[in-house]
Amino acid sequence: MSKKKSQKNFKTQILKLALFLVCCSVSFSQTEKEPQWISGKGNATGTDIESMRTKALNDARSDALSKAGIVVQSGDIYTKTEGNDKLTDFYSKFAETQARGLILEERNIEISEPKRISPQEEKKNILYQIEIQLEALVAPQNGEPDAGFEVTISTKKEIYIEEEAVEFEISSSRSGFLTIFNIHGDSLDVIFPNALDKQNKITAHLPFTFPANKAYSLTLETLPGKQNSQDEFIAVVTKENIPFQNVDNAMIDTRGVLKIKEAQLISFANWLYKIPLQTRASAKQIITVQKKLK
Repeated sequence: MSKKKSQKNFKTQILKLALFLVCCSVSFSQTEKEPQWISGKGNATGTDIESMRTKALNDARSDALSKAGIVVQSGDIYTKTEGNDKLTDFYSKFAETQARGLILEERNIEISEPKRISPQEEKKNILYQIEIQLEALVAPQNGEPDAGFEVTISTKKEIYIEEEAVEFEISSSRSGFLTIFNIHGDSLDVIFPNALDKQNKITAHLPFTFPANKAYSLTLETLPGKQNSQDEFIAVVTKENIPFQNVDNAMIDTRGVLKIKEAQLISFANWLYKIPLQTRASAKQIITVQKKLK
């Protein structure tokens, strides 16, 4: 065999090896980005059992995300409000940052009974501990966001009294289709588009006021048993029209008040996951709602 032919065969083999390694790299990369079931554990200590369950659940979710290589700081799971309270902000945080990951489904959730950890003789400020284990279907976000695609949402004030009408102004640096979500407690509603406002296309840099239709108003209520609570609103603009599954469930009652059937936060995460990062952008606004004095 001639030296030139030998060199040619050698180069061919090197090229084939390089192509093989590239193919493997692409395959492994795609595999790493596929959703996968990961277990997570969380715990919480305190006196408010319901708040402890929420914190322990979010800690378990954070643990599962961290095991998937998605770093989540504890401060990302909660948003502090003026009342020094904490609003559960798990899914919307990832909607806002966009480049981390989403939990598409949860299963095998095990919640322990509250365990007293304070001394038995202590009768005030009794402390309990709760532990939660779960399996989460974690989906890292693929692609890169459009750096020039920005959305803002604002309202005239941050504190509203129950039954007081709320208005928002939304602006987007790209033309697209707007969907507005409301997180109230542990439920999520679609408030726009709705039964009276089905046209959700907005123009770049042209502020959009919601509600645009004066035939109805948006009012808020405090959570049961609370004198004040927080509602979170998320404005998502997509370059293509991608309706959320329960948009048609939005109804207007006889008083002209918007009423919406609840959707699951998991449905929100799945909806976001199907939309490429470069074709969507979002922003959020937190409102404190105070109970109306009788």
